[in-house]
Amino acid sequence: MSKHTPGPWRLEGPDNFSYHLTDQNGEHIAHLNKSRYVDNRQDLEAGANARLIAAAPEMYDTLKNIRSYITASCPDAYGVKTVIGKLDTLLAKIDATNSPEKGKGG
Repeated sequence: MSKHTPGPWRLEGPDNFSYHLTDQNGEHIAHLNKSRYVDNRQDLEAGANARLIAAAPEMYDTLKNIRSYITASCPDAYGVKTVIGKLDTLLAKIDATNSPEKGKGG
């Protein structure tokens, strides 16, 4: 399975047209448009989306840690199996997105 670029990710900008997402070594990950509008006017939602994307590696690690903590500390508590199932589904979805087979129609 292919892995995502390790975090933390850093968001720079915006410059005239985009935000720049870089890894911890300053290597380019992505450009994110600063506006969805043709006239490039300020788009607060685009900035919020860029910040959310930049936080993805930390959120992924936090989800895995929450799952481990819940499983270890209260595996039989009411509703835990449902929560663990939802976490497993979400983590599997993220891991499948990182899979090389995903780009091949798999």
